[in-house]
Amino acid sequence: MSNNSGVYFLTGLAAGVAVGILFAPHNGVETRDLIGRKAEEGKETLKEEGLRLKRQAMAMRQRATDLMEQGKEALKEEKERLAFAIDSGVSAYKNAPHLAASQHS
Repeated sequence: MSNNSGVYFLTGLAAGVAVGILFAPHNGVETRDLIGRKAEEGKETLKEEGLRLKRQAMAMRQRATDLMEQGKEALKEEKERLAFAIDSGVSAYKNAPHLAASQHS
């Protein structure tokens, strides 16, 4: 049934257009003009929406880039703190036997 849903949709669309044209309150020229204007409005709306989505995507990309840079900077700082802590621990360990020996003397 789902394979035919597209066919049913198109058939319904064609029937709706045909009925709309037959019962249109305007003559053929006016109807064509109206359809043309509405198509142009739809085209313009789609264009505007596309531009809005493009701007939104660009802003999101910039935000992601900024967050990535902040993350890199935070990681760098944390790496430096960890290296300092390790160096301090190694230094304290190396100096500990000398402190213990000097206190017993």
